[in-house]
Amino acid sequence: MTKEQRDKFKELLHELEDKKVLKHFVLIGSWAEVLYEEAGVIEEFKPTLRTKDLDFLLKERSKAKKFSKPKDISKLLIDLGYKFNASWPEEYERYEVFHEDFEDDMIMFVEFLASETGKQGDNPHKFEQFGIKAQMLRELSMFRDNVIEVEWEDVKVTIPTPLQPMSYKKMFINDIRKTKEKKDKDIASIEYLLNFIKGNPILMKEMKTTFDGYFKKQQAKINKFCERQKINLADYMI
Repeated sequence: MTKEQRDKFKELLHELEDKKVLKHFVLIGSWAEVLYEEAGVIEEFKPTLRTKDLDFLLKERSKAKKFSKPKDISKLLIDLGYKFNASWPEEYERYEVFHEDFEDDMIMFVEFLASETGKQGDNPHKFEQFGIKAQMLRELSMFRDNVIEVEWEDVKVTIPTPLQPMSYKKMFINDIRKTKEKKDKDIASIEYLLNFIKGNPILMKEMKTTFDGYFKKQQAKINKFCERQKINLADYMI
């Protein structure tokens, strides 16, 4: 993480907390790994941050509808200097922030996601209560339902439970990634997480316990990913 990324990341988290909306989202992806290290979640863990995209997953759509007054996250981001970009395929939205002195040099961008469980599919959905359009993706409930709250730079942030579940979740959603770049980043992160787990008897035991707790369909998707990547899960379990 560069100094510019760190400053913008910290600024955004504080603004979202001040507006009382951060608690409604889970920070997922590689940026959550940064907090595993810096919030002391995992001893000796080093993040594999290779991306500029910052993903926030809406926790519970039903509770979010109860706001008496909408929270305009889109305006908040634009006020912080982010540029709105809706030129993505299928009307995907993201917010981009650039270096002040280098207008073509992007520091990072923010996207919002929500778990799709109905028949709507993966098309974006407008969440009026937040003033944002989120990309609807299936299989994200694994991130939403297994979380911890950590404190980083005086901000409380919700992130997915670490390591064993995190590595499985990345395997589980790899097929629905929209771009090869994101697929490859997930694979690199999975390899790092597995290497960190291997050789640690406690983590390897939890690796098996976590896998055994998944439904057969979920296990099948994980096994399919491992077969494709020539990963022998048994090497990381006891």
